[in-house]
Amino acid sequence: MRSAIIEALPSDTSTHGKIPERKSVYVPPSHLRALRSECYLVIGGRGVGKTFWSSALASVEIRKMIGHSVSELARAEVHSGFGEPSNLDFYPNSRVFDRLLLQGFKAYDVWEAVLARWVAKVLSAEIPGNDWGDTVKWVRNQPESFSRMLEEVNAKFEEKGKIGMIVFDALDRVSFDWQTMDDIVRDLLRAVLSLKGFSNLHAKVFLREDQFAGRRVTDFPDASKFLATRIELTWSPQDLHGLPPMAVFMQR
Repeated sequence: MRSAIIEALPSDTSTHGKIPERKSVYVPPSHLRALRSECYLVIGGRGVGKTFWSSALASVEIRKMIGHSVSELARAEVHSGFGEPSNLDFYPNSRVFDRLLLQGFKAYDVWEAVLARWVAKVLSAEIPGNDWGDTVKWVRNQPESFSRMLEEVNAKFEEKGKIGMIVFDALDRVSFDWQTMDDIVRDLLRAVLSLKGFSNLHAKVFLREDQFAGRRVTDFPDASKFLATRIELTWSPQDLHGLPPMAVFMQR
């Protein structure tokens, strides 16, 4: 038993944004609520599993496995809206974000552009996308077209019996300035709030405790809709007691 437990444990405790191996996935009972689609905001300290879960959600295999406990994940299609690995087709990195802000764009417009690229990808639709500035301009100047795309993609997921989920993590990398980061995170929450008006579109935002507690990221109307369903990732003694047998089980 001892050797099986040791072999089941991953060699590196951090995924660095990479999809974890199936055998290393253990779902603490206290984390189940954080994985549900209605939970848009997940708060946690360093090392509690925020990046692990944001990476795990990108795996079809892992979503199906977790789907036994969180049924909607088995029918979810997940897209990364921001994360540790660089992916300029999906989201701007910190340098590009800084340039867009210096050009006079609002962080809210940038996040709507991220949503637009996600939706366009699902719909195989054409929107300006050679440069992030072009995408942001399109979203800002074509609000009705963007809104219709959201309606269309929601209907598509509903027809397929699926849900669409966009996940945001590692937001401390978006800026090195706390005030700028506060503005960026607040505008992200405002942007994804619009998805709550669609039955089959969801978002999940992972934040560190120091990005949330005492900050002003929820100083906007309707922020209560986030606060009512937010979950704080923790590890209880019961969660830890369940780890070894589950690790051995998952290896098999």
